[in-house]
Amino acid sequence: MMAPSAMQTRDIIENGAVIDIGPGLQRARLRHPDIAPGGSKLIGWGAGYQFEKFYPRLGLALAYTACVYEIETGKLNDGDTLCGVPVHHAERLREEDPNHVLIVIFSGKWFDCMRQIPTYGRFRMIRAIDEYTGADSLEQRLLRFFGSAPERAPAVPVGMVVQGPVMADITARVLAANRRKFPFATLVLSTWDDTPAALLAACAPHVDDIVLSPVPAQAGAFNTVMQRDSARAGLAALAARGVAYAFKTRTDQSITGPVDLDQLLAQARRPLGGADTGKRERIVFSPQVSWRFVPFHLTDQLQFGRVADLLEFWQCRDDSILGAVSIDSNAPASHLSLCTPEAIFVRCYLRRIGVDYELTLASYWRVCAERFAAIPGDDISLLNWKAIALFDLPLEPDVRAAGMRDSASLLSTWQPDQWPLDAGAASDQLANAVDGLGLTVWDYIKATPFDLPAIGST
Repeated sequence: MMAPSAMQTRDIIENGAVIDIGPGLQRARLRHPDIAPGGSKLIGWGAGYQFEKFYPRLGLALAYTACVYEIETGKLNDGDTLCGVPVHHAERLREEDPNHVLIVIFSGKWFDCMRQIPTYGRFRMIRAIDEYTGADSLEQRLLRFFGSAPERAPAVPVGMVVQGPVMADITARVLAANRRKFPFATLVLSTWDDTPAALLAACAPHVDDIVLSPVPAQAGAFNTVMQRDSARAGLAALAARGVAYAFKTRTDQSITGPVDLDQLLAQARRPLGGADTGKRERIVFSPQVSWRFVPFHLTDQLQFGRVADLLEFWQCRDDSILGAVSIDSNAPASHLSLCTPEAIFVRCYLRRIGVDYELTLASYWRVCAERFAAIPGDDISLLNWKAIALFDLPLEPDVRAAGMRDSASLLSTWQPDQWPLDAGAASDQLANAVDGLGLTVWDYIKATPFDLPAIGST
């Protein structure tokens, strides 16, 4: 694999093949290296808002778009057209040859769609668009990924646990990139004992150890038991090798951008606030994929810390993570913390180590300031290979009246400069003001407009 040249070419070379990483149909080869995008039959998935808004702008030629929801709810009939494209029930896919089809997903719930589509056949699939804010487009993240230089080794042994299922065309690439970026690190792949031998063989050259665990009898809500078991097995393997600090990440994601490990270590070692035995250090999270306004929703996608502390974090009891929690849509928005796996893991950890908390933003931010830390730097981000999209589109600016914002923005991620390094009155005031808006779970779902109080940093 070669890095982009100083001319910032969009062509990269991977496994001897030239791939254009700029927006367009050719990006499908990043997700499916063996595909010939121009020779595949293109079929859409979805016939709702995203399809109507974006399809006319993309220049794709779909044979048709497959739909379940709009047809079954009576919004469309099988055979209707939308934006000049025939719409058929998803059952039509059973007549197609998956080897010659690429499904292009038009839906904000693309991850759920990727779980639905395989019920109709083993199709290749890819998102149509990736909306982005600022300058962090998918193309820029891909340039950082393919152009990243190896990081500098810190003074202490560092490792990485990459946990989850091994995915063809994705996981071996992730592991190879980790080896290039962190050549000094002890790399462990933690996955399942039913993984096909050919997939494990493709991964083996890029790691120091492959840990295989039995598939749990119960996966848990949102696969929480599987996350716990594979994370702990990988961390235990690092501990046995005497590795002091580690990243915990996933088999479908790559770290892009420069990583200053000395800064990360300094973040982990900052003294804890509040009462503590002094035996622990901070666990460092990626703020860019953690939710700032949903209590205790700190991502499990990228963590860093002492191996001993991470092992303690992932020591969750089955009764804490097995059952899915259903919440009333009229419940306070903070109750989303009861059903997101990220928040479930964090709250389980806090209870186990005896940290008191309330289901409020003020309590959440205070705990963050006292016990956790944020990965520093604006350039570090995660590249989710399952989320690769054909096109990048900038997020359209909010056109609401001055002061009015979309409540969906309260699901927004942290920015590094917003992370509460110190709990204080200004942080508490803003948190209490947002809680005081009285937003419900349904308000978040339907993006109710609201007037954010002008207190502190927003």
